[in-house]
Amino acid sequence: MKVLEKTTLKLTTQSPIHIGSVEQKLTPFEYILKDGYVYPVSENILSEFLLQRKLINSYLSAIETQGHRFRIEDFFNQNGVKLDDSELLKLSNGKRVRISGNTSRLTEYRPFIRDGLGNVYLPGTAIKGVIRTAVLYCILKRYKESDPKNFKKQIEERIDKTDIRSFKRRDTFLWLQEFYLQNFTLNNKKRSPNTDWFRVISVSDAYSERDFQTEIIGIKVLKKEKSGWQIKRLNKDRDMLIWAECVPEGVTFRFDICFDKNILEKFNDAKQNKFPQNIQELLNMIQEWARDIQKYEQKFFDGHPLSRWYQRELNFRIGFGSGMLSTTIALLLPEDLRKKIRNYSGKNKGNEIAPKSRRLWINNNKYTPLGWAKLDIT
Repeated sequence: MKVLEKTTLKLTTQSPIHIGSVEQKLTPFEYILKDGYVYPVSENILSEFLLQRKLINSYLSAIETQGHRFRIEDFFNQNGVKLDDSELLKLSNGKRVRISGNTSRLTEYRPFIRDGLGNVYLPGTAIKGVIRTAVLYCILKRYKESDPKNFKKQIEERIDKTDIRSFKRRDTFLWLQEFYLQNFTLNNKKRSPNTDWFRVISVSDAYSERDFQTEIIGIKVLKKEKSGWQIKRLNKDRDMLIWAECVPEGVTFRFDICFDKNILEKFNDAKQNKFPQNIQELLNMIQEWARDIQKYEQKFFDGHPLSRWYQRELNFRIGFGSGMLSTTIALLLPEDLRKKIRNYSGKNKGNEIAPKSRRLWINNNKYTPLGWAKLDIT
């Protein structure tokens, strides 16, 4: 028997994808906007630049005086510093990001995660997190199909009785992961990272096979109302906008996934719980999970242009804007229970459909959801 099964997969983006970095948001304190591009300023290079221009004291004084209103671009203008493109690229350590949309509304944006060399990548931990959700979803789906009475008693009723503090902490489904993914006894240990079934699988970080440019886009929130579809607004004149740096559609990433049969054997009741026994079975579960979400979303958007968008081939979803249905097993739960989870975890929206809103990108009147991709074996 082959102990270690290894496969290279490619993931091609079908819509904008955003995965956040350690720096959750960048403000005009940290970037310069020019000619439709954002230049995130490197702290180390900025220090050297200010020292050379004898602007250290002026810089510190401006920060102390202006506080959160400080803008690095305004500071340079006020001190007569004119920066051309080459100087901006030097200050940003060679990084610049194109922005799509009305730049006058950009006040802050969420940068994409990068490695130590500044390269955009999809973390293996994030990919594995998606796979984890897909496997748990499929296991519980089989349970619901084979024994709906006990599924209701053991899963639905327990979630319904969850302490309100758990809802507030948004760990409503944590016990499900512990019970179904860590409930093994290995070396006298139980329900711990050492007994987590996903030790069987390792996933590398994913890198693009070609150079590409990320793009900062304005993400809006679409709500389903009784009167139709509405964009969430801050006030009567302005839509709510979340600016985020995204990988655009059509970019292909490659990564390796390893399936350790030796570790699998230690989980002696894995087959009983219908865990995948090889990479192909694992991919089948991911495909099934994504297909179910896709079908639900297509039906949810019936009468809206997004329903047609969902007719394409999709089998993976990752990153910001994926929503409750793509990050939990909520799709297996009845509508009333999903409403309760939504109302207790976030804003109470009463008896309105749950979830009722989606984050998306609107470009030239074209509506695009976030985070979708196509996963293939190379």
